[in-house]
Amino acid sequence: MNEKLTKYLKNNSALLVQNKIKEFFESVYNDSSLTEEEKAEIFTFVNDILHYFNQPNSYNFEYVPERAEFSGTIYIGSGTKVLKERLFIGCDVIQEVVIPNSVTEIGEDAFLCCPSLQSITIPDSVKVISKSAFARCSSLQSIIIPDSVVEIGNRAFEACESMQSITISDSLTKIEQAAFYNCTSLQSVTIPDSVTEIEPWAFEGCTNLKSVTIPDSVVDIGTSAFKGCTSLQSITLPKNLKSFGYYVFDGCTSLQEVRIPKTLDLQLYSRKFPKALRKII
Repeated sequence: MNEKLTKYLKNNSALLVQNKIKEFFESVYNDSSLTEEEKAEIFTFVNDILHYFNQPNSYNFEYVPERAEFSGTIYIGSGTKVLKERLFIGCDVIQEVVIPNSVTEIGEDAFLCCPSLQSITIPDSVKVISKSAFARCSSLQSIIIPDSVVEIGNRAFEACESMQSITISDSLTKIEQAAFYNCTSLQSVTIPDSVTEIEPWAFEGCTNLKSVTIPDSVVDIGTSAFKGCTSLQSITLPKNLKSFGYYVFDGCTSLQEVRIPKTLDLQLYSRKFPKALRKII
């Protein structure tokens, strides 16, 4: 933090000492002498302190009055390494988030239920996207998960109902439980060759999913992984598949063709598909 911001905090520390958190953040928000980036750095710095001391009034944008002139863009302070859990949970004014390339982890529930969030760029520095980090961000339309990401937690993008496309990191080894559950606008998915496991409910309820590419690296597809994907028309199972859960394609009412490699037991796997399926190759 530079000298200007250090001095600003010192001169306005009385509100923090008195635990007047709401008043402090409103004063920062209304201070025209600060740029948006400087405000964001102050917010992040003070919020980290509040989290450290387990204060219940840690910063989120419900303390900032909604104003027509608010741009809806949040700039995370440079140098920030971890976006704390529940950092912006339930914030309904955030439309865009700019994350610096110092961040390595996005915490659990960090952006859970941010219904106005439309755009976020995840930098190459991020390695972990934790459980429910972006769940129920109903306006988020697309996401690019960079190759630096090695872990995506359970339900990370659950019920992102407007998300039409995703680019998945080439460094992931598994798609966690319900990671993309009920992403009802998602139309196609390409799973990279690094993935060996698709956990239960990973894509369940993706009702507009028409195409999915599963690489031969996948050895385990969990229970109900694609259940209720009512637009899915065809699927090719990976030749190295060893474990195939129950109800994987249950409720896939448009599924007409399944390609089962010669390396797999046709009789065993054919029993696990909907009875109405027209063709098993």
